[in-house]
Amino acid sequence: MIPPVSPYGLIQETLWPDEWMIIVAGIMLNCTTRKQVEQVLPEFRRCWPTPQSFVTASYVDVFGVIKPLGFGNRRTDNLLKMTRAYLTTDWHHASELPGVGAYGARSWEIFCQGVVGTEPPKDHALLQYWGWAISLACRQRADDLVVLEEAAQGVVAGEQRDVRHVLLEAVGCADELPRGVESRPARVAEVDRG
Repeated sequence: MIPPVSPYGLIQETLWPDEWMIIVAGIMLNCTTRKQVEQVLPEFRRCWPTPQSFVTASYVDVFGVIKPLGFGNRRTDNLLKMTRAYLTTDWHHASELPGVGAYGARSWEIFCQGVVGTEPPKDHALLQYWGWAISLACRQRADDLVVLEEAAQGVVAGEQRDVRHVLLEAVGCADELPRGVESRPARVAEVDRG
């Protein structure tokens, strides 16, 4: 699922669909500012565009690129360990990767898995995105409900149909309507579409 692009322009949005780079950004954004990461990330991506190219990088080279973010030794260790695990282990959630904290794991859920979740993130930027995404989803569901209601009333199709069948069809489950069950046609209200 493609994550919707927000008015906030989070770094993770610009990196989609590169899962590894989204996880890298999560590690980089930990305990530093977006502004600092925006200065380092282009050089990092130029040097190591893939996890396969990064896993062969020298410690000194990585440290040299990410040093401006602070915690250079720790970040270098975490990025190298995470990438090795990313490539060689059977992980199922980003939180299982070394060096990926709550922020990085939640970023991965939202931007790689398409799971916004019901629990608000603790980070202010992710919280803004989360609130916006929840609001967007609610607006889309409200629009879907209007369409379903109209379909159930026969307005969209302009024909009499079994309400249960219309609803099951709308959610992709029309085959689940029991066979041999007498269906009652929905009452169709005449609607002037002019």
